[in-house]
Amino acid sequence: MTDKEIYNKRQLIVADARQKHLHNTFNQLTNWAEELGDWQLTDEVKRLEESYLMMLRYALDGIEDPSRQDVYNGIIDSIYRCVDRMARKSLKNDSSSKVYFSTLRLLEMQRVGNIGQLIERYTHSLSQSSLYNLITDSSQNTTNRRDASINNERLESDIFNRVWTTYPLSVDDTSAIEQALQSQALPSHFKQLLISALLLGALDYYEDARLKLLLSAYQQEDKTLALTALCAAMIIMSRHHSRINNPRIVNQLKSLAEMPSWHKDVTTAFLQLIRTRDTERVSRKMQDELLPEMMKFRPDTTGKFNIDKLSDIDINSLEENPEWQEMLENSGIGEKMKELTEMQQDGSDVFMSTFAHLKSYSFFSTVSNWFLPFHIDHTEVVDAMGHDSVFAELIASSPHLCNSDKYSFALSLKSVPESQRSMMMSQLDSQNIIVAELRNASLSAATQQHENIINKYVQDLYRFFHLYRAKDDFPNPFKSLSNLIDIPVLKHNLKDTETLSIVAEFYFKRKYYNEAYNTFSLVAENSRPHAALFQKMGYSLQQMGNTSKAISLYEQAELLNAESQWTIRNLAACHKTLGQFGEALKYYQRLETMRPDDVSIALNIGHCYLALDNIKEALHNYYKAEFLDEQSTRAWRPVAWCLMLNRDFDQSLAYYNRIINNEPTAADYLNLGHLHLASGQATKAIDAYKQSIAAEGSSIDTFINGIKNDESTLLSLGVNAEMISFIIDAVQYASKQ
Repeated sequence: MTDKEIYNKRQLIVADARQKHLHNTFNQLTNWAEELGDWQLTDEVKRLEESYLMMLRYALDGIEDPSRQDVYNGIIDSIYRCVDRMARKSLKNDSSSKVYFSTLRLLEMQRVGNIGQLIERYTHSLSQSSLYNLITDSSQNTTNRRDASINNERLESDIFNRVWTTYPLSVDDTSAIEQALQSQALPSHFKQLLISALLLGALDYYEDARLKLLLSAYQQEDKTLALTALCAAMIIMSRHHSRINNPRIVNQLKSLAEMPSWHKDVTTAFLQLIRTRDTERVSRKMQDELLPEMMKFRPDTTGKFNIDKLSDIDINSLEENPEWQEMLENSGIGEKMKELTEMQQDGSDVFMSTFAHLKSYSFFSTVSNWFLPFHIDHTEVVDAMGHDSVFAELIASSPHLCNSDKYSFALSLKSVPESQRSMMMSQLDSQNIIVAELRNASLSAATQQHENIINKYVQDLYRFFHLYRAKDDFPNPFKSLSNLIDIPVLKHNLKDTETLSIVAEFYFKRKYYNEAYNTFSLVAENSRPHAALFQKMGYSLQQMGNTSKAISLYEQAELLNAESQWTIRNLAACHKTLGQFGEALKYYQRLETMRPDDVSIALNIGHCYLALDNIKEALHNYYKAEFLDEQSTRAWRPVAWCLMLNRDFDQSLAYYNRIINNEPTAADYLNLGHLHLASGQATKAIDAYKQSIAAEGSSIDTFINGIKNDESTLLSLGVNAEMISFIIDAVQYASKQ
């Protein structure tokens, strides 16, 4: 079978199990196990089916069993595990290109050992390294230290790969990982690697053991480790929410919920995860708007803006030099950069596009390196910057860059000529480090340290799943991120009104209107009604195209605040959208009493009267709009049209002449043609129609559709149907000449 056929087969069996069609499920599992020739799997499926048949018989006999649901859930969970093992075995046998299986085969070929053996070897290697650090520096010792570091890094990668690709985790595997996560002797960056390996392995092959390890790690004193573990656990719960029904997991979550920090951390992680939906929008803004504008100014500003090192620019500092301010304001760059600054302060990932092209280094060919916390004694960093590098310390202290981008930045310095690199180093001193650390501490205090830790870890994950060379080999959790509010094991942590309001406002601000509406609905269920809530729910539905339901919510908002002009205006607009012009007119007239000099209201009242065939009142309001704003041309077109409908052809022509002399559109020429045709001037009508076709973005088809749409109007003005057909043909002939 091909990879796709295996995945499809797996999904079909899982779908049957979820729909509780277990007879079909067991048949398919039995056939697949026999195809694989795996007697252990065959026996396991047989035992599962026997357990299910026994439970089924007891249920049909009416025997009460309070543990029946738990037994049933256990059978379903075992079915999922069997499916995963069969799919994994099939893919391992048949898949030659997947990174997961090539990594697994390499580990087996090299016989590197199991997880416990590898961690034991790594612990011993770290002890050897510490001995070299105690010895007085010498060229030989420097070589030994470097060799020891390389060995440690290779073992870290091997352990990552083994934890990632081991399925299922044995009791010994789980114990070894748990002890490593709790060990004070192992470095923090290594333990964070274990967290990511547990996550990566669980994305395709879920097992309770991985989730339990991550939830336990949340209780660690090391806040970075605890929060990355929480974030990883939430991603797993999002991806596999239908499989999390183990009572031990549920009880573990209930126990964690009693911790003072749990609720706030879960909410923070949730917001950071859904914020990734903004990353592509921010990247487009950088690539399509900011960078092109800055490149236009390159000849004049290369001495002022280091375009090639854009990632180093402190956006706020660009406003400090008065010499640049006027240029920025005139170009629009300043406003764009201000917007990006606000996005960054709000937690958006503004560096994704900047560093994307710096992920081609060989360092990023190794999967584990994408998840490796930045540390200045890593051999790649030392090779780029040397030992005791102030610059490396400065990068490490940066609060704005995630670990992946820090490595990119450090590796990019390898290509900088030695003379320039030395000059850069000489300009830095310990004071720079102190300033960076103070800034980092200040940022952490302002935006909360927990939020920054989670934010940077999520950015590291996002980069891997979107930029890794073989990213298509991995399920991307960000493309199918569930709304965590809907996940059963987490929903009670996110159901308080304050949290729901924060999440709803987040979605609303970023124009994710479907999610915003659903979350605002939960807020409405759990809080006292208020006008703003119904307004936002209505607006979300209006943006989604559900105008009728939006009206219902706006009406509820109106009951709570009858004087809200915003609500009345939107009610009018919704009724107008639905073609309910009489209702729309009532609301616009209410607005008119509140704002009698508003041009837009006068125009909309005119539009409603026009749609209701009350030409006299329509003209009255259009003239009012024209009087209120003599500099505007907004009333000219409807006035000209109404005058034509009133058969006041001379006055209508006067307005159309003004329109034609003021940036006319294809529709303007089309309407002018209608006027000439109605007034019996066919030749002038043809000329106007030809100009309509010649207008930018128009065509013969556009003209024909336009004249057919307006046919009833032309007939009401006395143009006969035969003449309309003649005119269409005549225009087509004339356009070919």
